[in-house]
Amino acid sequence: MKRILCIALLIALVPAVTWGDSKDEPLASFKRLGQSGLTFLKIGQGARPVGMGDAFTAISDDINAIFWNPAGLTQIERTAYVFSYTSWLVNSKIYSGAFAYKGLGGVWGFSALSAKPDDFEETTILQPQGTGKMVKTGDVALGLAFARQMTDKFSWAMNVRWAQETLHNNKVSFLILDVGTFLHTGFKTSRIAATLKNFGKDGKVYNNTFQMPLYFNVGLAMEAFGKREERNYLTLSAESAYAVDYGQRVHVGAELWMVNLLALRAGYKFNYDSESYTLGAGLRWKMGGKGRALTADFAYSGLRSDAGQFFDAPLRVSVGGSF
Repeated sequence: MKRILCIALLIALVPAVTWGDSKDEPLASFKRLGQSGLTFLKIGQGARPVGMGDAFTAISDDINAIFWNPAGLTQIERTAYVFSYTSWLVNSKIYSGAFAYKGLGGVWGFSALSAKPDDFEETTILQPQGTGKMVKTGDVALGLAFARQMTDKFSWAMNVRWAQETLHNNKVSFLILDVGTFLHTGFKTSRIAATLKNFGKDGKVYNNTFQMPLYFNVGLAMEAFGKREERNYLTLSAESAYAVDYGQRVHVGAELWMVNLLALRAGYKFNYDSESYTLGAGLRWKMGGKGRALTADFAYSGLRSDAGQFFDAPLRVSVGGSF
């Protein structure tokens, strides 16, 4: 078991040490920018996961798992829901929501995601100052997930999503698949998890072909002190994230719960062009009865200095609960 944990740590952490965060590193030349579509699917959903630097694959112990690692849905008690709002770059807005129910042979979940950039004025070669006609764009994704706990330590899941992009007068839609696994190693509270997200055949708009925004994540999480069922505990998490249209990235994060009411979160994202550190906080009110609670979370994503000159930092707010 110790050998497995060491291998997982190497997978998750070595890239952060060897590649660093500089654009001058050798592997920066391997970034495959602009090769995928449906890029809104790569934007992190939920204030709690984002507050931990997106290092959520091996945590995924609540309804947010449907967006990060659907295998984690097996950890909900009975029924859970969440609604999130993201103030994204260039005044664009993102709304998402999810609902999950434990029963009928496993855990069933439904998710919805909508991304809406600002409308902008059409320009042409002959009218570079604008034609007066506004261009409307937007994206939407609907998903149905199923998760099953095979043993007391291992779970797996799949999430089928229908995604559509509106490009002014044209709409294109695709079917994509997420699969995830979740393993309690048996060594203290450590968990190892892996996900393959946004898998699907290449898309085509007019004569332009593009890939799906495929992501492969492997993560490790563990409590540094305390346990999740206790009033006070600290969780640490790290993961390796490979993007088909960029390359290797690394996420690290931490979450501190105090008196099982207030959470403080922080994280860092390595090998990103715009984002860097993240901060977050959350509240959880238990309402009596096992698994009954209301939650509210907030997250702030810091931008690198060059990006911060032009964009406002993204903000996220989430509210949810379980019953």
